Amino acid sequence: MNISTAIKSTFSIVWKNLILTQPPILFLLVMSLLIGGFNRVAANNSVFIIFVASLAFLSIAFLAGWFNMVKKTIAFELDESVSSEDKAVKSFGLVKYFFPGVGEYFLPILGLILIFIIFSLIGSFFVLKLGVILFGAPDIEFIKKSLEITTAPEMQLYLNSLSEEKLLPILNWFMYIFAVQTFAQFILMWWVPAMYYKTKNPFISLWVNFKFLCKNLFPTIGILMFLVVLNIMISLISSVFNTNAFLSLISFLLFFFYVAYYVVLIFLYYGQNGESSAKDYINSGDDCDGEKLAGDSSSEEN
Repeated sequence: MNISTAIKSTFSIVWKNLILTQPPILFLLVMSLLIGGFNRVAANNSVFIIFVASLAFLSIAFLAGWFNMVKKTIAFELDESVSSEDKAVKSFGLVKYFFPGVGEYFLPILGLILIFIIFSLIGSFFVLKLGVILFGAPDIEFIKKSLEITTAPEMQLYLNSLSEEKLLPILNWFMYIFAVQTFAQFILMWWVPAMYYKTKNPFISLWVNFKFLCKNLFPTIGILMFLVVLNIMISLISSVFNTNAFLSLISFLLFFFYVAYYVVLIFLYYGQNGESSAKDYINSGDDCDGEKLAGDSSSEEN
């Protein structure tokens, strides 16, 4: 499958299965309620640590289940034995794969995140050192002020108030951090799909990610550039729509559509161009236990 086909197919899959956007929305709402409720309660350090750990485990459970749901949705949509009408009717049934995914992939996702955190901390040290050499020390006053600002218009006014001499290093740091984040996204893009399609071992799946990247270097660059441009467009639309409550709701939903689109695109491309096990899984329409997916005719009879 080439890039253009993957991009078009992904839009079709997400549009026909908007159920994929619901778990991230519900997860964000639950997290907001939990954090908001905790802020109203006086708590000691022990309670705070338990609360943070609970949020972390909740986040891991969400990712494990949602990624599994994405994997099943792609197989479901590419199953040619199911008619379009049946797919539309049974799309909502795909949510049943969320909780099995939590049980099956919780520990692999936990391992992946721990490895990612360790590498991020080590990498951040060297990135910061290099940034200081290139652009000087970060502006602490600007960082403190940025944390106090809550809206885009306020940030724009603050940036306009800065002199060109003070603004240039800040912009350099922004571009530098953006470049580093984009590079990290580039070299780790296929890590999660490799875990779900090839092996649950986070170390081996990381190696599989690098192998797939080397074999699909230019397609990966093309997909990354497309996603970055799409993200910038979504951000610009959101900044414009924030002036109106109804338009803000649209930008909110558009953001979650983008998140679902991002994940489905990398899963789809890896599944169709990765190792034979990934392609065989997608083409078979079987779930991880060997049972047919929601759209299979045998499921209808049962």
